[in-house]
Amino acid sequence: MPACQAGPVQGLITNIYLTRAEYDRFAPLPATELSKIRFSVPPLSIDVFDPPLHGLVLGEAEFTTDEEASSFLPPHAITAEVTDDARFTGGRLVRTRRHELLEWLAEYAITPASTPPD
Repeated sequence: MPACQAGPVQGLITNIYLTRAEYDRFAPLPATELSKIRFSVPPLSIDVFDPPLHGLVLGEAEFTTDEEASSFLPPHAITAEVTDDARFTGGRLVRTRRHELLEWLAEYAITPASTPPD
């Protein structure tokens, strides 16, 4: 269900950046992968997802003060606030099929411009 809360929300962001050696150590383990490209456009990190989640672009903003957060004006291209929607977290997205993503986006009245087959 779409998030009802508007405006900035304080939350914990957990990212772990690996060295090449650390990545190589984990790579042989069985896992489901989530592939995306992250762009840094301060204060936003913008994730552009690869198939099967192609078309999904998420932005995440980080601020050092409450004042910065409350004065932030999102770019016009942002069409939905999904901060409180657990379906849009990495742990859930990694298990998401394309048809599920399209259903979720429809709840936000978002239809991707083109929908290539899975």
